[in-house]
Amino acid sequence: MGWLKGSETDSGAKTQIYMGGSQTVLGFADQAQRRNRLVFAGLGVGAVVIGVASVGIMKYLEAQAANRVVETYGGLTRCLLGEAPSEAEPVSLRVRGIQLASLSQSDIQRAAKEGAWPDRCAKFAHGLHEALGESAIAETKGKALLEASKKLADTLDQKDAYWKDLAGPVEETFGEAMKAGIVLKERSDVPAPPARVKPLDVDALAKEGAFSEKPLALADVHAQPNSDGTIRFIIDDAKGGVRRACSLTADAARCAPFAKDALATKGSARLLGTSDEGVAGMLAIGGAAFSPDGARVSEAGAIGGYFARDGRGVVLAETSSGLELRAVSGGQTKAESFSLGSLKLTDVKRDARVLWGQLVVLAEDGKDLVLAAAPLTDGKAGSLTTIGPVPKSPGDRGGGSEARIDGCRSGGVTVARARVGTSEYLSFFESGRWSAPLKVPAFGGTLQCQGPQALLTSIEGGSGEASLDAKVAYQSCTPTECRPKSIPVRDFFAGEAGLASSTPLAVGTVDGKLLVAWQAGLRAGLRLRVADADAIATTPDVIVYDDLLQAGRTVEGSTILDMKLLRSDRHAVLLVVTPVGLRALRVTGDGKVTPIKL
Repeated sequence: MGWLKGSETDSGAKTQIYMGGSQTVLGFADQAQRRNRLVFAGLGVGAVVIGVASVGIMKYLEAQAANRVVETYGGLTRCLLGEAPSEAEPVSLRVRGIQLASLSQSDIQRAAKEGAWPDRCAKFAHGLHEALGESAIAETKGKALLEASKKLADTLDQKDAYWKDLAGPVEETFGEAMKAGIVLKERSDVPAPPARVKPLDVDALAKEGAFSEKPLALADVHAQPNSDGTIRFIIDDAKGGVRRACSLTADAARCAPFAKDALATKGSARLLGTSDEGVAGMLAIGGAAFSPDGARVSEAGAIGGYFARDGRGVVLAETSSGLELRAVSGGQTKAESFSLGSLKLTDVKRDARVLWGQLVVLAEDGKDLVLAAAPLTDGKAGSLTTIGPVPKSPGDRGGGSEARIDGCRSGGVTVARARVGTSEYLSFFESGRWSAPLKVPAFGGTLQCQGPQALLTSIEGGSGEASLDAKVAYQSCTPTECRPKSIPVRDFFAGEAGLASSTPLAVGTVDGKLLVAWQAGLRAGLRLRVADADAIATTPDVIVYDDLLQAGRTVEGSTILDMKLLRSDRHAVLLVVTPVGLRALRVTGDGKVTPIKL
């Protein structure tokens, strides 16, 4: 409540002031001024608080983004690689090994509950890219990683990513992540990739003995036409300067250059006749024949022969008067003519062969064809015995250059095969007797012996784009019957048609089992299967060789320039032409594959 106060002016007049009121007004003004100062001060403090809070929020968001970078990088590593990358090995090699394993799986296996690999890893690559974009890392040392992670995410998002070349994006992403110092957090909650495989590659083969130091054409590699326990072949690459003969047993390998006399002889070289196991074959050049030790044993006309383990042999030759046998012993050769009696050979070069200790002929007996044989002892032939009739075939027009008789041997059993037109016949020699000729249900194929059985394998029809329409033909024969089996190639690749080869599969037998080898698709490497014929279509692949690795890196083109399968009763050999030359892989009945060392 205000009160009055009197004051006297200089003139003596008195003035009254409402003291309480004026002090209240002044107090309000002062309070207002103080409030304004406080407001302004408060605003300043608020601005500071907001600024501090903003910095805190930014740091929090940055921490969250950085945490997402770590989380997604850890998930990507676990999903794509299975374990931490190492500077000692390019990550592309690990991914390549996992890719080869993944390609072996069917679509059903690949699309497991956690999703197909590597498709399921795309979300982690996208997450990493997004987290990097929200973090300060991308503005400093992680800019290249930002771009690489986007490229990898896009690659993994593509259809059939498991077939793609992942090397470039994978190397860039993980390489930049290590440069940027991204912390790797273990993510056991993320499904691991398929188990990695480590097949051979060209660098591994380069360390083994070379059958040739430079690539060559397999047209210059000629195998012995008759099969036993030893694989024999020659390399006749005169232009490349490689002319050598090789003999491969189940546990050893030997190659030797042609002898000087053979090297000086003009003409194409071939292996003729038969030999005891472990003994090299007889070399024929331009009709001249050379024994396994390189000695010239026939000047001209050689069409076959046989060399025993003791060094003695016999050469079968064509002369103007017919057949001639030339016994070889102690470096000496003795010739003796041989009479077929009432039988007549219409084509000596094609219809007479020496199958180990037996001379076998396909001859005319009047109007009929017969298979006949004579035992050989010390280079001399015993009595010629008719094995049995072989009906003439309407498709047999005569002529041609291919021999109509070949054979195989396993243990104590020798099998002779005679081809007439579009038909063929087998006869078994066991315990001193030949069985009657048995007609084979299907024509053609590779003949191999396994104990008392003759096994024939071939590929029927289908090549190129129609390769899936082909069939693997397999026949198991005894002296009394043949049991054929036909396996559609499509059945081999029911889970993944992309594993099929555009070239025919290489087929044969090893240790009585069916062997199939092929270069799978564009990125799936060299594969094979060894199994009984009934199980071969569903037997898992053996991934033998990765043809897209060289010098520790993935390469664009295949390092398989050509390949050929050679067979015996106990092991098989895959000849592979690579940029480092001709190499060989031994395959055994248990499906194991090992490089052959010379």
